[in-house]
Amino acid sequence: MSEEAEKRLDAHFLLTHLCGISHPAWGTFHTICTDAA
Repeated sequence: MSEEAEKRLDAHFLLTHLCGISHPAWGTFHTICTDAA
């Protein structure tokens, strides 16, 4: 996984934690990133 991708994942988890919810789009985004890694 690239450094850029890791930063995006960090931002994703931070936003999800702050919001306290996991939007379906985030789940899809995470799946795509995980599959691509």
